[in-house]
Amino acid sequence: MSTTLENTTAYAETVEAWRDEQETLLRAENGWLTVVGLFWLHEGVNTVGSSPESDVVLPARLSPHLGTITLHNGEIQWRVSVGKHSVLIDGNHYDEATLHDNSSRPTLLEIDRVTFFLIRRGERIGVRVRDAESEARRTFTGRHWFAVDPRYRVVGHFNPYPSKRTVEVETVIGTSARFSSPGTVTFELGGTPLTLDAFEGEGVGELWFVFRDATSGRSTYGASRFLNAPFQDDGTVDLDFNKAKSPPCAFTPYATCPLPPRGNILSVPITAGETYTP
Repeated sequence: MSTTLENTTAYAETVEAWRDEQETLLRAENGWLTVVGLFWLHEGVNTVGSSPESDVVLPARLSPHLGTITLHNGEIQWRVSVGKHSVLIDGNHYDEATLHDNSSRPTLLEIDRVTFFLIRRGERIGVRVRDAESEARRTFTGRHWFAVDPRYRVVGHFNPYPSKRTVEVETVIGTSARFSSPGTVTFELGGTPLTLDAFEGEGVGELWFVFRDATSGRSTYGASRFLNAPFQDDGTVDLDFNKAKSPPCAFTPYATCPLPPRGNILSVPITAGETYTP
């Protein structure tokens, strides 16, 4: 009994440490609490500045007319307004530069703790704006979680497709997104057999799940929750719903989170992981 108690305590401490890490990431200067805008570019010249009439609106403490972003036949050019040389582009001063929307490392423009960069969603190209001094970051009271419950850490079994599939899902902003799905994972919770469609995770040997359950919109975020899970060579998957977390769109209206595929809308309540109160 004591060994079991010790193991349970050690496991809970591990989960709590992971949750503390998620809190730190969210509160960081480049965390989702700093995202204050998302603006879709149109072909031609797009104005950038704090003026409400700008195509890309920046925080009020910045210049009303900071520069322009020109989209022409897929090429994107930044040009600073005359005399506005305080904008850093990837850490350097340039009056003009070609901007890139590489998903892992887009061109980063920075001024007075405000950063903005390109994102691509399908055929649309947008500018996402982050402000390290955002009100959301300054007033955030913390993430909230169900108590750690070892019953919600279960072993799943990975069922690969003969070849990876591309799954198209809707997003919270009404667009669609495509993800690579290597297969499904079957498991049981409280004696109920369940299946989740898996997406490829960011790390090697990791799966990513976007799901909804009977708590969604009640005690957890309504659109979905995210869960990352490692899997072994023998096909077993460590599904720990104590690490199920709210997506970025729970913390900013300027995220483009995917909604769960139809098969990932579960009828059972999963009272584990992150809770949410609007």
